[in-house]
Amino acid sequence: ELISNSSDALDKTNNSLTIIDSGIGMTK
Repeated sequence: ELISNSSDALDKTNNSLTIIDSGIGMTK
C-alpha cells in the first residue's frame, strides 16, 4: 500500500508538472 500510494503521488505530481509545462508552452 505504501509503495502504491507513493507511486500515485508521484504520478499526480508528474501530471501536474506536465500540465504546467504544456501551459507555459502555449503561452509562449
